[in-house]
Amino acid sequence: MQLIRANKERIKTLFIVLLAASAVILGHATGLFTLPIQTGGTAGGYDMRPSDRAGNISSAARPSAVLATRGDGLSRGHLADQGEDFGPSEGLRALYELFTGHLGQALGSSGDAVPVNRADWEAALSGQSVFFRYDVELPGEVLAQWFGTEVGGANRLMQQLALAVGGDTVYLYFKGRDGIAYRSTTAVRPSDIQDALRTLVPNGARFGFLDPVYAGQDPDAVLLGRYGGIPAIRSYNAVGGVYAQHRDAFLDALGFTPALVRYFDEDGARTIVEGGNTLRIHETGLITSAHASLLVAGYGSLELAEAIEAARRIVQVLDLVSGAAEVYLTDWTYADGQFHLTFNYYLSGVPIWTPSPAATVTIIGRHIAEVSLLVRTFERTGAYAPVMPEIQASAAMGGVPIRLTYAVADGDAGSVSHGAVEMRARWLLLLEPEVRHG
Repeated sequence: MQLIRANKERIKTLFIVLLAASAVILGHATGLFTLPIQTGGTAGGYDMRPSDRAGNISSAARPSAVLATRGDGLSRGHLADQGEDFGPSEGLRALYELFTGHLGQALGSSGDAVPVNRADWEAALSGQSVFFRYDVELPGEVLAQWFGTEVGGANRLMQQLALAVGGDTVYLYFKGRDGIAYRSTTAVRPSDIQDALRTLVPNGARFGFLDPVYAGQDPDAVLLGRYGGIPAIRSYNAVGGVYAQHRDAFLDALGFTPALVRYFDEDGARTIVEGGNTLRIHETGLITSAHASLLVAGYGSLELAEAIEAARRIVQVLDLVSGAAEVYLTDWTYADGQFHLTFNYYLSGVPIWTPSPAATVTIIGRHIAEVSLLVRTFERTGAYAPVMPEIQASAAMGGVPIRLTYAVADGDAGSVSHGAVEMRARWLLLLEPEVRHG
């Protein structure tokens, strides 16, 4: 997949003739992602080697919860990074990486998907199994690409997935937001899952359907047996700070050539113009850009996988300034030939509340029309704040599904846009966005 900066080739050619060495540096040493490889067949275009492409987008395949069950009534699950008394500091990441290869193999070798009922779903998750919850619903073919493979028969919308041992077979169970569960056979060996499960130290995590209080609220919720301190974080507006060190990288990611842009101030925002493309840097840390000539290369209708990859190649520039936080794809919609993709900040699987999403990208046809980036830096303060177990927290909030989220203290919401602000994990109402997949 290529990004082509259309209508700029004539001026780029002249620029290359005059400053060939500088053009090479500008074209290749962006330092943004896995270095793009310029293709000889498309002037001004970029392509990526298949291995680079797989490595680049696999970082998107990060769940917000993982629960591994040994089948003897003991399990280990993670929703967040907790204090040392409650397991490894990167428990969610470590638990996920233990099984990531098996999940990719399962998607690639999956047989035809067969619907299963609620009882079968719960029975599978109660036995030897590994459960993964993502915060975005995607077709199986897209999720498989994040693992560098092609999906087998399980090409349906999925947001919750599980690998479950059943006799001499490992099954892939999955379902999307519609709640309909499916099962597919896989080529994963039961012994591979069982051997990995034996290495885990149980921590009392369990599913909501195993708790008589929570079962009727959110049966597939991952409940931790106990909560230690969740790390407190500090959030900074990065505009004028660390962003300035990476200004050219941001310009390049957004389709601008740093040496060719014009700067001026307008309505309190720093404005940058090149041709028909305009970028505005706001004091609140929000960067918005409108493009007349940034295209996703290729022909015909844009596929979702292409749209996600094009958006992520832009949005991933936030990794240069985000500090301890990571950027996750959290939503996508498609209507009337237009994709709208949303990304948000997370810390070890816990979403971070911000006044606007970390990034949004709008693609019309193959034209990347608009991009917004919320440029913020997050750091751990070194302190750990206690969190009430979700059973008690849900009861205190009226018995509704809730979600652990980093949020500012009451009354401090405005300051998150302008300066440093302390944020701590707390329980908030779980609200599913309305999604139009077309």
